[in-house]
Amino acid sequence: MKKHLIFLLGALCLAACSGPAGRLWLNAPGWSRAQWVGTAQIPDPVSMALDEAGTVYLLLVGGEDEALQLQVLALDRQARVVWQQKLDQALSQPDKPLLFWDGRELQLFWLSDRRLFQARLDKSGRVVSPPQVLSGDYQVESYHVAVNSRGQAAVWFATARREPGLYALPLGELDGEVVVVDEAGIRPVLRFDDEGTLNAIWAHYPQGFGQTRFYYAAYPEGVFQPGQETAVAEFSVNVTSQLDGPWLGLDHEQAYLFWNIAVRTGAAAGSVSTNHVAFPLGRPALNRPQLLRVPAEADLPYEEAAGGGLLAGPRVLLESYSEGSTTPASLFPNPAPAGELALAVQVQARFQWNKVASQAGLLFLEEEGPTSYQLLSFTSSATTAPAVLSDPAGYLYATWLEPGGSGFTVYFASTAPDLRQALRSLSSDDVGRLAAETLFGLLTGALLAPIAVSLWLILPGVLLLLTSVLRRREEKLTSPGTLVSVALAVAAFWVVKVASIPGLLAYAPFSAWLHLPGWMQLPLQIIVPLAIMIGAIVTAWHFTYRRDVNSLLYFILLYGAIDGLLTMAVYGVLVYGAL
Repeated sequence: MKKHLIFLLGALCLAACSGPAGRLWLNAPGWSRAQWVGTAQIPDPVSMALDEAGTVYLLLVGGEDEALQLQVLALDRQARVVWQQKLDQALSQPDKPLLFWDGRELQLFWLSDRRLFQARLDKSGRVVSPPQVLSGDYQVESYHVAVNSRGQAAVWFATARREPGLYALPLGELDGEVVVVDEAGIRPVLRFDDEGTLNAIWAHYPQGFGQTRFYYAAYPEGVFQPGQETAVAEFSVNVTSQLDGPWLGLDHEQAYLFWNIAVRTGAAAGSVSTNHVAFPLGRPALNRPQLLRVPAEADLPYEEAAGGGLLAGPRVLLESYSEGSTTPASLFPNPAPAGELALAVQVQARFQWNKVASQAGLLFLEEEGPTSYQLLSFTSSATTAPAVLSDPAGYLYATWLEPGGSGFTVYFASTAPDLRQALRSLSSDDVGRLAAETLFGLLTGALLAPIAVSLWLILPGVLLLLTSVLRRREEKLTSPGTLVSVALAVAAFWVVKVASIPGLLAYAPFSAWLHLPGWMQLPLQIIVPLAIMIGAIVTAWHFTYRRDVNSLLYFILLYGAIDGLLTMAVYGVLVYGAL
């Protein structure tokens, strides 16, 4: 019997963990399920682009470690891959791939062996322009690209901090002469606003303990002109700390600048602070940075919100949220200007009371500050590299990475109604995986029942002994003394059980494995505990008093075994999940 049980547990474990899930449920109610669309070999955000027909294009680094290649995927409005194209170029140390739809073609940019490349594909995946080097002999550490409504690309790149230098290529003339933007500049970020003005941010970041500045400049028509920059943030960074950023996002009226600093040594080692400043487009100011925080819990109160034009569904309204918060990381602003800014963030979310996992979330900002939030992914693995993009109608598209067997699994989700409908149905893979995960979870919890029951029966046993005087004449279940003893023993069993399992009464049964709608959670919280208690009482009565075995001790022992087994099967995840 034991061998069969071990074999069953092993088979269920393999079924539950065999490869990535094809689709995932998300925490935010206004989103589709997330679809597994591919595998990436580097942990960078997956760049997205949309054409006028609604086709979604994704750019990632695929292949094997020895033969990495750029791969473009085209998804239809059912989230199906309609074509994929791999560029015939072996990559060396690939980094920061970016993808744009310029109205006619797909423009691809990436770093390989510290050189900046570009290629172009048409909407069917045919290579129109093969990979070409844009950076000449420069050793590129960072770069950024923005494409305006006329399909012209603004390309800036920078060398390493130890030999800094920021350079720009002529707008739309990527084979033109390089222009020096800042001899000590690094890490550019470019965005075109609704008026066609190029908004640029970069870091003036000298080595050592000097002051670090972030410069902002606005270039009408996207043409670089020297001397337009203004410092919008100024601070010092300890030589042992790490500065990430800047990141730049726009809405229709505001520019938002983000960065974070990770402390590596000292008493505060491991802490991260994420900062932001905001100012009107084209009117920069040196404002005091504000810390950026997001909700830390996985179980969040979602409400309908009158947003600034992005159709994201219900959100957590930060003005009324007062629970714990945490610092976001790996920021990715929506590259398309909208009525509000959607910022994809990586957040450490708490679940099952004391467990923490990295998840993907969205923070919404408007009128200089954060207004609302959504937690997207909810998995036990470390979700990383979230990215977001909006379409002209205001619907959102998101990608993120989950660790896989050989690389990173890429998931895609959207708030667009057609994609939500397409990804709603359950597949046979979904049913099999959910069944395996649920059964494995139930059996794992049930294995803890012997230990739990032996502890939970101590107090009821003591009470049976103390109330034995009430049952001297008879132990029939209908006698008043026996009923009092039963009531006290069962109540004591429940008091000990509830006290020993953290959050038992607040947990919605089966929600650790199944995506339960909100309306179902409260009924399950009430019905399941009552059903366990009543079922255990009826079963214990059936095998004792109904068969004329008038032993209260046997009744309580049998009740405790059945109640404890069912309780640990359903709620045991709160015990082993909290370890």
